[in-house]
Amino acid sequence: MFQPVVALDPLGNAKALFREGDFDGAIQKYQQILQEIPNSPEAYAGLTRVYLKKKDVSQAYATISKGLQVADSRPVHVVLGEVYFRQGKIPEAEQRRLQ
Repeated sequence: MFQPVVALDPLGNAKALFREGDFDGAIQKYQQILQEIPNSPEAYAGLTRVYLKKKDVSQAYATISKGLQVADSRPVHVVLGEVYFRQGKIPEAEQRRLQ
């Protein structure tokens, strides 16, 4: 019987878990990705968005701050803007949007 070869896509899997509302599963998947690729801006951004969805803004800020230290890139700056917005820091959020 023929079985198609499916490429492993850890980021895609984490995003799918997030979309399905399995936030704890998404957190585990993003953390696994970060263990394997510790400077992945997409994993830091995704993990931060999961924490924001769970309304854990302090954990989101801690996560994206670490991401900024190891993966200073556009996805990280965009999500940092989202965290600032949730913190009520509108000028800082707008500044990140412009970067």
